Amino acid sequence: KINLDWIINAYREYPEKDRFFTAYFDVLSGGPVLREQIIGCMTQEEIRSTWQEGLSKFRELRKRYLLYEE
Repeated sequence: KINLDWIINAYREYPEKDRFFTAYFDVLSGGPVLREQIIGCMTQEEIRSTWQEGLSKFRELRKRYLLYEE
């Protein structure tokens, strides 16, 4: 589990906000959404809550591929 507070706090403390994120950040995070959420001052909890729908869909999809139930 990644500690988003580290990234959020580093961004808040960084003096040159427009130079904090590199293009590679979007590649590593799967797109621009996380960067936009951090710039938009969302908290770790708010960001994680936006992941829930996708995580639920993934859990349902992966059930057919599991050999043993959890």
